[in-house]
Amino acid sequence: MNPRKPQRKLNKKEQKHLETLENIRRQLIADLKLHSGASLYSEHEAGHDMADDSAEAIAQQVGLGVLNEEVKRLQLIDEAIQRLEKGEYGICIDCGCKISEGRLEAKPYAKLCVDCRGKWEKLEQEGQLDEYLDNHDLSDELFE
Repeated sequence: MNPRKPQRKLNKKEQKHLETLENIRRQLIADLKLHSGASLYSEHEAGHDMADDSAEAIAQQVGLGVLNEEVKRLQLIDEAIQRLEKGEYGICIDCGCKISEGRLEAKPYAKLCVDCRGKWEKLEQEGQLDEYLDNHDLSDELFE
């Protein structure tokens, strides 16, 4: 897979972030291929009893959950690459402040600063996140 050509000239720091994001993206795609190719929908063998079927159903649900999480992370990575190409990478989508380098190193696809992430978690626990997001024209579909 060839790396994307950025829409604008990136500085060295941004180039490093892009390389990190693209490496994570490649690994996620490989993991998705591996997990989706795994026997999530395995053939039933003769002699399965109900316990075997239940265990298999649980394994399939867990496998689908893993796939779903990997797809979400891939979407977050793609969004981060787009923000980087637009010159918006490392800027909190809520308050507009810089996201710390430490946070970006830990979560290169972070779109919230630590303070806003905490605020969103608290609002979510209180059942008020949707209202907050609606009032601020924000989306939580990929709340990381």
